[in-house]
Amino acid sequence: MAVAFSRAVGCRIPVALSFLALIHGLAGGVGLQAADPLKASIEKEVAWTGQPVPLIITLYSPGPFEGTAAFDFPELPKTAMIAIGNPVVGSEEVGDDSFLTQRHEFSISTQQTGTVVLPPFSVRFRGKESFVGDAKDVVAKTPKLQFESKRPPGTESLGIVVTTEKVDTQQKWDPRQSSDSNDPNQVQAGDVIERTITRRVSGCSAMLLPPVGIQAPEGVQVYSRDPVVEDKIDRGELKASRTETIKYQFQRAGTFTLPEITFRWWDPKSEKLQEKTLEGTTVEVAAPPQQIAAADGNAEKSGDDKDANTIPAWAVAFGLLIVAGLLYRPLKSAWNAWQVKSRSQELMVAREVRSACRANDAPAAYAALLQWCGSRSSDEPVTPREVFGEPWERLSAHLYGATGTAKSWSGESLLIAFEAARKQRQRRTRSEHGSALPSLNP
Repeated sequence: MAVAFSRAVGCRIPVALSFLALIHGLAGGVGLQAADPLKASIEKEVAWTGQPVPLIITLYSPGPFEGTAAFDFPELPKTAMIAIGNPVVGSEEVGDDSFLTQRHEFSISTQQTGTVVLPPFSVRFRGKESFVGDAKDVVAKTPKLQFESKRPPGTESLGIVVTTEKVDTQQKWDPRQSSDSNDPNQVQAGDVIERTITRRVSGCSAMLLPPVGIQAPEGVQVYSRDPVVEDKIDRGELKASRTETIKYQFQRAGTFTLPEITFRWWDPKSEKLQEKTLEGTTVEVAAPPQQIAAADGNAEKSGDDKDANTIPAWAVAFGLLIVAGLLYRPLKSAWNAWQVKSRSQELMVAREVRSACRANDAPAAYAALLQWCGSRSSDEPVTPREVFGEPWERLSAHLYGATGTAKSWSGESLLIAFEAARKQRQRRTRSEHGSALPSLNP
């Protein structure tokens, strides 16, 4: 069997091979039906959950290929399919006939367990019946393919199993932090510290790397940027990276311990569960300079005026009553106006959340819910994960995990959780401040 391969679809076939194929084509003309137009196979019968499984599809044409082949992959839950490199072009003898071939390689990674079945799906390409004439459309179907996905022991508590021989983890603090920092003036109340975490793996897609769990102590507001994910092929090997940035804003002075973060993955070579922990840090937060200056000034003034004549308490109380009477109506009007504005903004964001959830638009729902949580009062939970629970976890896993396309996410459960959280916020606001205005109907 004479086989000649090249790494690019548009590569040149060796001259001798082209000449022989041309003579053969002119002599009799081989129809596309003389052999199966494709062959498909899965290279592993059993794989660990999350481990890439090679899928090989080889296309056959009597004459040169034209254009790019299209694959109508089925949508499988918790499964990702990624093309590995460029198709390999070559030739193959089938009986007495010679065919040009395109060999396409894909990587299948799944979070399913048990038997994973790929039902027959269509592959469309264009090829010539000989080295002369026009190319014709060819539509072929793969056979049913399947393999076994075996969940690694000890990973039952993990939401997503990352299967790779090594995970390279790095973190950077901005401004720079260290766990043994003793500088109390390094950070002031209101300042923000960024924590950037990068994970790099081989043989795994970035969409299968779960998001970083975000936690912070009371008195620290947490924000997160959209992750930066990248998949690339390096010498035929899939490599992925995921970078996430967490922002910690300190709302008051004090000592705060930012938590460590632990990543776990399954090593298929050693068949052991591995883990890597990124250290947290303790931050001393000082009060803003103006507060310190004001406190010192009050202390000095108190010492200087210790012997000065004091105003009788009844006069102070009487003066306060007069001021309160004069300011009551303006303050009440300002409070009511603020409530109307706040409710109007909240109402607008709530409509965006509903619209996105009903349309099953995962990115829009994610952005709208972050905005809604950002307008919280000081005693509400600090992250969407605490507010919405499992529906938020499913949304995050869908966007940054291994759930496929937008069609596989439904916003119904998240919408129910949102409505419940919104009612709870409204009850809390009324109990704290009273309700001077009737509720706005959405």
